[in-house]
Parts: sequence; structure tokens; C-alpha cells
Amino acid sequence: MSRDVARYREFTPCEALRKHIRAFFSFTPPAEYQTARRPITREVVFGADDSFCSPLFADGHVSIVFSLGAVCRADGVWHPSTSGPRGDVIGAMSAVGSASPGERPEMVGVYLRAARAPLFTYVPACELTDRIVTLEDLWGAAASELSSELGEAKAEAVRIDRLES
Repeated sequence: MSRDVARYREFTPCEALRKHIRAFFSFTPPAEYQTARRPITREVVFGADDSFCSPLFADGHVSIVFSLGAVCRADGVWHPSTSGPRGDVIGAMSAVGSASPGERPEMVGVYLRAARAPLFTYVPACELTDRIVTLEDLWGAAASELSSELGEAKAEAVRIDRLES
């Protein structure tokens, strides 16, 4: 029997944001497992022998992803990240990318609904297609501030609530 090393969860956004956001998500180490305060639409628990690398899937959605203060190696061991918290915007992908084995950061993020990206990124969605752009390039200092806040928050629920606000 393998030990749990990570958990991926997707959460329902508040009613006011549902027409813009498909879901909020998190990828966390086991120490952060908590009872969720909001509805969970998907949950996957990864064991030490499970692969949790995946390709960027081809779809028409844009996501905003914040990498936080820890990274999980392929062997299931978490360690502090060598880089600070940061946000990235992953544009709609027109082809499936290759899976990237190796380290996976602790993260929190949001899956935007198709055609809603410009409300949050301030650029046309077509400019993001097949690209990963640092959120700081789009939001400036506000992106760095939010990344730091999310990195300092230790509870999954607090991170999701802050991201939603």
C-alpha cells in the first residue's frame, strides 16, 4: 500500500463568478488536507507510486496558476521551492503537449470559461493561445502581491477564498 503524497482538488466558484470561472483548483501536500468549506467537483489523491505529471491538454480554456512554496519530486517527497511564489497564465492550447516528468509545484489556480479570459488577463484570448505568460507581465505589481499572499497563506481554503475575492 502506497502512502498519500499529494492531492488535487477542484472547487465550485461562488454564484456570482460561475459564468466566468469553471473551477478553482489546488495541488497540495498531504499535510494540507482539510475538510473543504465549498463544494468539491473533483478530487484525486496521489500515492507514492502514482504518476502526477500530465501534459497541457488541448482545449479552449485559459487558466491562471500560482506556484507556491513547495515542490514534489517524482519520488513523492516534498521540499521547499528554490523560487518564490509566482503566477502564470496558461493560454488555450491547440495541441496536446508532452508530459513533463519531474517536480510538481504546490499550486492553486482558476480555470476560466472559454471567451472569459480578457476579463481577467486584459488581453484578447487569441494572444494567449499556445503560450504561458507570467501574470506579472499582464497585471504588474498586483500579480506579485497576490502571489506572495497566496504563498504565505497556509490553508487551502484561505488560498481559494483569497483567489476568489
